[in-house]
Amino acid sequence: MKKILVLNGSTRAHGNTKKLIDGFTDGATEAGNVVHEIKTDELNFSGELHSNDQGVGENPYHLDDILKDDGDLGYLSREALDADIIVFATPVYW
Repeated sequence: MKKILVLNGSTRAHGNTKKLIDGFTDGATEAGNVVHEIKTDELNFSGELHSNDQGVGENPYHLDDILKDDGDLGYLSREALDADIIVFATPVYW
């Protein structure tokens, strides 16, 4: 059994992207996997991360701080780290 995280990047609740996600989810769950879908348009990121002031050229952000975050960034990060597979589902507009 695999934990699968599906990131739904569409703003349409019943669009083609959702239909593909539903088909994928049906097949994946029938195969014994657990699928969790997150609609990315419902997430709210503050745009601010707390820096540890390590300076330019190094990663100034601690993953532990992000994971402890009570907001959507922490939620999404924890879900992504917990998943065995991540599926990015986005619409294609012509």
